[in-house]
Amino acid sequence: MREVARRAGVSHGAPAHHFGDVRGLLSEFTAESFIQLSTAMRQWRERAPSAAFEQLVASGVGYVDYALSHRARFQLMFRSERLDRSRTSLAAAGAEAYGQLVECVARLSREAGAPPELDPDKVALAWSIVHGFATLLIDNEGFAERMSGGSKERALDAIRGLIDSSRDAFERRS
Repeated sequence: MREVARRAGVSHGAPAHHFGDVRGLLSEFTAESFIQLSTAMRQWRERAPSAAFEQLVASGVGYVDYALSHRARFQLMFRSERLDRSRTSLAAAGAEAYGQLVECVARLSREAGAPPELDPDKVALAWSIVHGFATLLIDNEGFAERMSGGSKERALDAIRGLIDSSRDAFERRS
């Protein structure tokens, strides 16, 4: 905490006063990371066609793009042993990012004529695809090389293809 204070140019007690401890500091940093993730997903969606499935694809591409652009932040975001998940800011920011996928899946289901209740399996599928793919790209060099050859654009094309290959599952009426 003292090093954080030194680098920030504040008194050595300031971080402890604002964040409590290192876990609190990391939790607030992670909340900011989730806000950045949400922003990235939204930006990809703004540039995509308005059709529900295209919005889901764009949301997923934004998720993977953020993960590849901010690897260390992304890894920390899902390391619950280092974070205080009871912090309101962290819970809200995480829910916002997850809500992007929920919103896209819900809209896609509605347009496909599915019952009005959100199908949690479809949301789990969307998150599993994008989070699993992003995590494998970051944590497994062999997988990353096979899937992208070190090119972020190839990785983003691959996630588009993975989501597209699951289109029937997302559009199924359940």
